[in-house]
Amino acid sequence: MASGTWSDPDKDGLTFARALLRYQRDALRMVRNRRSVESYMPRLSAVPFADKPLAAVQASDVAALRDAWAAELKPSSIGRYLVVLSALFTMARQDWGCQVANPIKDIRKPSAGRGRERRLFDAEEFERVLAQSDNAEFKVVSRLALLTAARQAEITSLRWEHIHLEQRTAHLPLTKNGNSRTIPLSASAVALLNGIKREQGAVFAISANVVARTWYRSVRLARAAYERECVEQAKVPQPGYLQDLHFHDLRHEAISRLHEQGFSTVEVAAVSGHRNLASLARYSHVKPSHLVQKLQRLEAAG
Repeated sequence: MASGTWSDPDKDGLTFARALLRYQRDALRMVRNRRSVESYMPRLSAVPFADKPLAAVQASDVAALRDAWAAELKPSSIGRYLVVLSALFTMARQDWGCQVANPIKDIRKPSAGRGRERRLFDAEEFERVLAQSDNAEFKVVSRLALLTAARQAEITSLRWEHIHLEQRTAHLPLTKNGNSRTIPLSASAVALLNGIKREQGAVFAISANVVARTWYRSVRLARAAYERECVEQAKVPQPGYLQDLHFHDLRHEAISRLHEQGFSTVEVAAVSGHRNLASLARYSHVKPSHLVQKLQRLEAAG
């Protein structure tokens, strides 16, 4: 140190593996959902440059990793891993005082694609899915998702002290993007919540993971039951019906319905919680049939 040749192992000699552990520790203090950080760690811990000094990790190293991941991950998943890597290098430079560049800025990012455009075929498709489960809470959570455009985790984390049925609002103190949001409740949503025994604390005992597993299982069972009906009735099963239907698609459906009902983009964003209107556009899929009807009404009025 006196001669000026000493290097701080927590900065200058920091390997990627050690930096990842430190990032995990520090990032967990700043996020609401621990799994949003922890779920990325196993794969990132196994990168080829784990033992390389953090400052020596080059864009070519990350590019090779991106290409290797392409064999097993979707482009959207690769993009999320790259976001975590970028956050690690940014934290090392800004918070830890490490003299490192951010190699993620110098590589091509995989295209996220067009995004999902799946909407419900009709109301019966939704009811067929719910009919495959005896879990009452699962059904209420699913119906609220369709009525409120709220995310799965937002609904399952609702607390009675944040719900005001008289004002028909539900407050979300902390959402995925780090902000709070108050969502309006329709009369149907209020009726669903009134049907639950009122208590303090959490509204639902069911977890988001259980909801997800129950949904996928119910979709598979509903499709199988539908195909049996078609065989009995000598009908050809409709392609896509009760197939590739995710729980998160209910959020797409709800947001698209708000647009079709005449809500402005700003109003829809206030309900959905989107801060970026480009992101909101990926969730909005107005049906052509609705546009045809609207055009006909305008022509008749003119």
